[in-house]
Amino acid sequence: MSQFFDALKAGAKAAAGAMGPGGYAAAGRQVRCGHCSGEQLTLRSVPSHEVGAYALYGYALRCEGCSYVMLFGDAPERL
Repeated sequence: MSQFFDALKAGAKAAAGAMGPGGYAAAGRQVRCGHCSGEQLTLRSVPSHEVGAYALYGYALRCEGCSYVMLFGDAPERL
């Protein structure tokens, strides 16, 4: 029974770590903030909005250091 709780605790810790800020990669390269070159980013989904003839949707990475936001069409992968 102890192994079950150890595995449950490890899974919860990994899930909590995946939710917070961290490093991301897109197109095989590590993403860095375009303003301050920070590597601690938070992933958010962007709801669909129509802007003129374009539909804006996808994912946003927000820098934890300076709050700069970068938009992506496909979800960046967590490192």
